[in-house]
Amino acid sequence: MLRASVAVLVLLSACTLDEPVENPSPPEVLAAAQTLRAKIPIGTPMDDAKAEAEAQGMLCYWAAQPNTEIAPKSLLLCSPSCDYSRRHGWWVTLAASEDTRVATIEEAPMRGFAPLSCVSP
Repeated sequence: MLRASVAVLVLLSACTLDEPVENPSPPEVLAAAQTLRAKIPIGTPMDDAKAEAEAQGMLCYWAAQPNTEIAPKSLLLCSPSCDYSRRHGWWVTLAASEDTRVATIEEAPMRGFAPLSCVSP
């Protein structure tokens, strides 16, 4: 009985490994992140990355949660508009290395909301 149970578990785990992994982000979010990756190389100073993201039409804010210790200018949150970020969260997150240069650009949205100072253009 124990061998049969183990065999079933191995079979089930093998089946799940064969299934494709789907990114939960919508296509337009994936496209925005890919565009920023093409325009902003890893190692770019975060201020320059913010300027480039905004030149691409994104609205970007430095993350600073009151209950979370985040180094200044180490996490940049970008979305297409203030209204979008209020309703749905952020599209793209740029995270800095210890020397405040871009370390990664991720398309997974943060389910936060726009800062109080957020103003739609």
